[in-house]
Amino acid sequence: MFSGTAKKRKNSFILTALLLGLICYLVFTWLGLQGKIQDQQQQMAIVNEKIDEQNYENNKLKKILNAGEESDYIEHIARRDLNYVMPGERVYYDISAGEN
Repeated sequence: MFSGTAKKRKNSFILTALLLGLICYLVFTWLGLQGKIQDQQQQMAIVNEKIDEQNYENNKLKKILNAGEESDYIEHIARRDLNYVMPGERVYYDISAGEN
């Protein structure tokens, strides 16, 4: 009579331990997935912000093209970003600006 009760207890303990282990596994997996979801949402917010900035820049460029000011804009970009100068033009740099 005792051996049957002891066997049931042993089986019940093993089943409880397995169930507890499965629950722990599922909880940790769920928490890991929640962390990944938050990371992806942050990355998506950054990408959406970059998209908005690019759309703003595109609209600004469209306005310049539609207004017929593209040659002025091209000259501005060439001077600012590429350091180009017009033929015969002299450019002076103030190197004393940092020596105050």
